Amino acid sequence: MSVSSSTAAPVSATIPLPAVIHSLTSLRFLAAAWVVFFHFKEFFPDTALQESRLAGYGFLGVDFFFVLSGFVLAHVYLPKVREQRFDYWSFLVRRIGRIYPLHVLTLAVTIGLSLVGGALGWQFTIWELVEWGEFDKGQILRGLFANLTLIHAWGATPDLMFNLPSWSISAEWFAYLLFPVFVLSFSRLMRWPLLLALLCIGALVVLDLVNTVATGNSLLQATWNIGAIRIVPTFALGIALYRLAEARTLGARGALIALLLVLAGLIAAILLAAPYVVVVLGLAGIVVLAADTERHGGLKPLQRAFPVLLGEISYSVYLWHFPIGVVAFDVVLAGRGEVGSLGGIAMICGVIGAVTLLSYVSYKLIEVPARAAIIAASSGLVRRETKA
Repeated sequence: MSVSSSTAAPVSATIPLPAVIHSLTSLRFLAAAWVVFFHFKEFFPDTALQESRLAGYGFLGVDFFFVLSGFVLAHVYLPKVREQRFDYWSFLVRRIGRIYPLHVLTLAVTIGLSLVGGALGWQFTIWELVEWGEFDKGQILRGLFANLTLIHAWGATPDLMFNLPSWSISAEWFAYLLFPVFVLSFSRLMRWPLLLALLCIGALVVLDLVNTVATGNSLLQATWNIGAIRIVPTFALGIALYRLAEARTLGARGALIALLLVLAGLIAAILLAAPYVVVVLGLAGIVVLAADTERHGGLKPLQRAFPVLLGEISYSVYLWHFPIGVVAFDVVLAGRGEVGSLGGIAMICGVIGAVTLLSYVSYKLIEVPARAAIIAASSGLVRRETKA
């Protein structure tokens, strides 16, 4: 299946964005670590960590990923759409090769650890690895099926289940499936990238407001129930911001200054307890301005091998942190006592370091080989069908 559209070429001549935007890869690790810290602070309920706004807004690192996904996929695939070379099957195979093997592995490990923990009498303080007692057998099977088919953020489960953070992977899969719909829907508006970006921002604000009025919670707090809806405006905004970056630039100095101003504003917004949607818009600004800055040779520290490697393993960090964190804090460090905020921060950073090391091994030995195998198998199948 191929997709074509009347997507316009850039309306102004600019220095092109790099083929690979390394700074965005590096920023992935910081976003993942932010989410992990947000979760791990819950193991220290009687400390000032619970009052920390920087830690408390960490769940919005997920929305950074959503915006970034839209931006990067547009960067890779919009040129193919313009040249009518976009192959939907190949696109989906590469996406499933990226997310599915590690998702299934961490799902199995989470269930296995839960069974072992039950047999050994582990006591979980914050989250059960699998809350067998909370659901009947039918609900558990339904949840397992939803996780295996990546629909567990589509309202297909009775609650968060198994490897809890993986709901966002289900939301990503929803956006991947709809990627051609986004592109075709935006085809005419891509001639006016600033207008497209403003419309996506407006859609995010309106949807968030509607959900807040209807449920009392921000759309940006949705997980298993309507996580698939949560990703739609942010993923779309990422596509729109890519089109804006493709067509316009602030120049070397302007992009860097704007990036620093947005970063300062983002920190201020968090410290002042701004609405979640304001923070997400700041995170979206970081994405597009980091790309624009790198276009002009800036952000050299984020382009070095080590931070880029951390960014490459960030997906593993994200999926491993829940089962490893529960075991680390509830089993290995179960007798940690009253350690205070500084002690809690030290322990959290130590466990994040351990998760990162495990993630590197997982990335090298599991994630990359499995992805390559899936892509190779798909290519072989296509060749056989072509010959037939």
